[in-house]
Amino acid sequence: MNEDSKYSALQYVLLALVPYSKPNMQLIFKPGKFFHELEKISNLKRKRLERAYYYALHHGYAERKPGGLVLTAKGKDKVSPYVAQKLDRDVYLMVIFDVPEVMRAKRRVLRRYLQSRGFRQVQRSVWVSGLDYRSELQQLIADHGLHDCVEMYESARA
Repeated sequence: MNEDSKYSALQYVLLALVPYSKPNMQLIFKPGKFFHELEKISNLKRKRLERAYYYALHHGYAERKPGGLVLTAKGKDKVSPYVAQKLDRDVYLMVIFDVPEVMRAKRRVLRRYLQSRGFRQVQRSVWVSGLDYRSELQQLIADHGLHDCVEMYESARA
């Protein structure tokens, strides 16, 4: 099983729209052979890959712009777990939060985000991950006004 076969067809097509990702580089430098290359790499049938491509466009994961195709926020959310970089061995991104009860809905959004990215719960409001989601988390914190309630640390296990 090769490294790229862990993706679904849709995720691989969406990754091709993430700048500097391996699929993106193939799309840029071999546009005529993109689906052929994608078929070889993913071990999926070309027809399925083409359907995934059109599904992404039709369901709002990507959209056509004058400069080409771009990922929408929905598409970025779908592929972000595959774009995050692994932190060094025994290093974790630790998220600690204390969101007041009056902001319960925002706390729920934060917890669901952490769960969806594979963070592991250490205590009720302490979560860790071996992947670097700092910029994505900073955006979530800013979007929901949680900057006074959430702390992020890079930690090493002793």
